[in-house]
Amino acid sequence: MSLRRALKDSAVEGISRAYRALVPKDLPLLQLGEAEFESLADEHAGSLDLWGSQLDALMARAPRRAFGAETLEDLPFEARAELRSHWDAMLDVLVAVDRIKKFHEHFPALSRSRDTRRHARSFALAFEAFTLQFLAGLRLVRLTEDGPAARKLLDEPIPEHGIPPRRFHLLRWNVLHVVEAPKLAAGEAYLASLRESIGPTPRLDLRIAEARALLRFRDIAKNGLAILRSKVFDAWFPLQKGVAHWMGETKFRRRPAPLVGRTDLRDLEPDLRPGDILIERRNWNLSNVGLPGFWPHAALYVGPPPRLRTFLGGGESGIRKRHPAAWRRYLEAHDDGRPRAVIEAMGPGVVFNSLERSAGADYVGVLRPRLPVSEIATAVDRAFGYLGRPYDFDFDFLTDAELVCSELVYKCYQPGSEGRGVPFQLSRAAGRQVLPPNDMAAQFDRWRGEPEPPLEFVAFLDGREKRGDCVRRDEEAFRASHRRPKWDFLQE
Repeated sequence: MSLRRALKDSAVEGISRAYRALVPKDLPLLQLGEAEFESLADEHAGSLDLWGSQLDALMARAPRRAFGAETLEDLPFEARAELRSHWDAMLDVLVAVDRIKKFHEHFPALSRSRDTRRHARSFALAFEAFTLQFLAGLRLVRLTEDGPAARKLLDEPIPEHGIPPRRFHLLRWNVLHVVEAPKLAAGEAYLASLRESIGPTPRLDLRIAEARALLRFRDIAKNGLAILRSKVFDAWFPLQKGVAHWMGETKFRRRPAPLVGRTDLRDLEPDLRPGDILIERRNWNLSNVGLPGFWPHAALYVGPPPRLRTFLGGGESGIRKRHPAAWRRYLEAHDDGRPRAVIEAMGPGVVFNSLERSAGADYVGVLRPRLPVSEIATAVDRAFGYLGRPYDFDFDFLTDAELVCSELVYKCYQPGSEGRGVPFQLSRAAGRQVLPPNDMAAQFDRWRGEPEPPLEFVAFLDGREKRGDCVRRDEEAFRASHRRPKWDFLQE
């Protein structure tokens, strides 16, 4: 090792020692064992990759005329709604990115010489989160350069996310602040010094290159860590205190058990019937990000094989003949030893799950289509036909090649020549025609005032975060649930 390298490493270690002396000893980042850190880092890396793709897609679909609006007259009602939905979707992702950034901001406390791998990986995650935010901010600033009316609209508060007024102003301030470009340059320089421990980072490198092109700066920081250890990763989007604490710390440590336990599901199962729609929420899921409203997931209950056979009265033979591979898979026990009873679209695609695996959540609502058995059989048949399709990370309801969770339910019950189905209405959000699971609950609420509503209430298991359990509530409580703020569980 050269004298220059030795002196540099010694200086870096000195900074780390000084930093460790200043930060609390019980920081979640410092409490993780090696295996737990690696597992969590893998999850954070996957989330940042997904959220980066979501931000790219949102920018590609951005309503540019609305973002560039100069006057209120340039923003009719529909344009304002589309602009808000795009900003709402982007902000949801950016807030989540912010929390990963804040979780790993204390990477200097991890010794570079004695804990090289964790120091390097934690820095890379913090810096990638910073770069995602910074690049998204640059893109938005460029998009709204000539749009004072749009900027004013985007500064309005979003109460359901705990977002106070002037968040867009704060984003612009962070992006345009004189110290932000050196932060990006310093991070790039420090990343290069850790390359041997981190390995290649092609996606991050491309985002850095785009940000540099937008900035058109050339000054490269000389002492990366000295700059990076001082308020570089400050939160750009401060939330309400309870939300910020949960997202910044607890969210990234797995809770041992869901609020809806096995006993709760055993008590619920006799009330279920094939074709029932499950609407679910897990408080701790990073995958909730980008999904509007309180309810982020939907699934189709088909029941264990004996129950489906009994319910269809022999009608399952057609399903078995049309989808033999799916039927064989259905007859196999799930890897948790329980029968397969639910079809749902998740990250791996459209899959079978046991009721315990699917509905082992923190909140579960059950709705039943008011349809004859023949139409339920059609819906179940369609669901079997979708088995194995990949998950639709672009949330495009116009294609069948890939499906998102609520899209699976929507298409299984889509009205047509085979029956009246369930007339769920799509809404436009962030440039797409979609049906968020929370909208399914909202439409059920509206339909209850009609003479013959398409859905009927079956059950609502309502989680209580502070008590670590759930209670069974009535239809009125479920009807109100779609109006809960996204982070409502912090109050219970």
